[in-house]
Amino acid sequence: MQTFFRSISSLSKSKSAPNPQPTDKSSIEEPWENSQWEPKSISGKAFYSKKTPLRYFGWVITFEICLELADRFKIPADLSQTARTYEAYTQLLRTLPPNDDRWQVKWVHTKRPSRSEGTLEDCISLASNRNAEAIQGAQNKGLIMEIWKILQVKAEPAWFLADMS
Repeated sequence: MQTFFRSISSLSKSKSAPNPQPTDKSSIEEPWENSQWEPKSISGKAFYSKKTPLRYFGWVITFEICLELADRFKIPADLSQTARTYEAYTQLLRTLPPNDDRWQVKWVHTKRPSRSEGTLEDCISLASNRNAEAIQGAQNKGLIMEIWKILQVKAEPAWFLADMS
């Protein structure tokens, strides 16, 4: 499934369709509306040294999140789950702010409670620990809140280990 999502990411960004907005926000708790939330501070050169594994900061987009997005984007339920998640993922990428290198789609390693082994997932990434400049996206509260509001996921953005394969 990850290769399925990965293969459409560059295609979806290039289309110039209207930006659909998710609907039905009534039943969702809204942590992205919390004006008290602040990005965690990052200090120390060790965070981006050559010995530190590459990590990306953002949100993992799982199959389950895509199904929730499909409901919010009102994608017909009579389609297969695969078709619904494909369409939801495509519409999500169109809904995100124009990509001027402030965010990217990257593959990251995750572990789920239901699985003992790790898995690869797509991540909407706002920063990396590649160098001091790339790390600044993790401190951009405005961009974090903007994308969090579009995603409407309860999880805070986090650091994920990059796929280096």
